[in-house]
Amino acid sequence: YIINKAMEQDPQKRFQSAEEMLKAFQNIHKFERTYRAHRAKETVAALLLTAAFVVSAFCAIDGWTRMGQEKLDRYFETVETGLSDVENGDYETAITCADEAAGLFEDRVDAYYLKALAIYQQGDPEACISYIDSVRYLPFDLESESDDVRRANLDFICGNAFFDLENYEEAASSYQKAVQRN
Repeated sequence: YIINKAMEQDPQKRFQSAEEMLKAFQNIHKFERTYRAHRAKETVAALLLTAAFVVSAFCAIDGWTRMGQEKLDRYFETVETGLSDVENGDYETAITCADEAAGLFEDRVDAYYLKALAIYQQGDPEACISYIDSVRYLPFDLESESDDVRRANLDFICGNAFFDLENYEEAASSYQKAVQRN
């Protein structure tokens, strides 16, 4: 439109001033079909990009959530396998499971309880006490009541180990801590 009008053979049909031509440029969207089509395509592209971004963000959040849940499931499966190994007398495998679980979540108490239990069940009270002392002050994430029970059970196992060594004062102290935590 603007080019055609500027090139018109009849001078009366041309732009009469630069101001008139400027207004035509400013209002091009009203006159040019190709410009309107271009703007419509830009709008559609912007909407599609926005939709793609929203879908991508949703997929990323969903994937991150699923990965976290899978990691947690793997953690609990590993702990349960280790507890079964302790029941079956396979203490070395239980200790391996405990170490694997602790590698997944360092702040969860279940893996440390499992390892302490396996060491104690192996019949090595000194090693059990040493291990519990090494993890006693870790910042456990005690999310549920069962986590509190596991934390108390660490003290109870420690008390049993001291009792086996006939160190009754330390055994009583550990039992007292277990009762206070529970």
